[in-house]
Amino acid sequence: MTSDPIINKVDEEFSLQLTKLIKNYVLELVNHEVDVITDSDWFDQKIKDVVEETTPNQKWVKSKEVAACLNISTPYFHQKARILEKKGILEQSIHYFRTGNSTSSSYRWNLTKTSRVFKENVK
Repeated sequence: MTSDPIINKVDEEFSLQLTKLIKNYVLELVNHEVDVITDSDWFDQKIKDVVEETTPNQKWVKSKEVAACLNISTPYFHQKARILEKKGILEQSIHYFRTGNSTSSSYRWNLTKTSRVFKENVK
């Protein structure tokens, strides 16, 4: 097997590293754009419209609104929600949903169901 004298092992390694760098950059850029879109008022309204169409008798709200209803701080709400989620008490699609696939995507909470769970399980 003959090798190309112009392309050597260093060139191949550089090409692989450059490809990996570009791939990671594109993924990071896409995730950032998703975060920007999902944090916008436009997206928030689209989510509200779809949720109201599919679950007309239930109110889906941001974390700060649930916390205010429960008369607790938003960070405390997040802390307890993580614990209740790990225990399987808070369930996705029943009590909450995420507005995107990114780890930084925001949550929407079913106000009635989530409040009930907190009142029953958080002292």
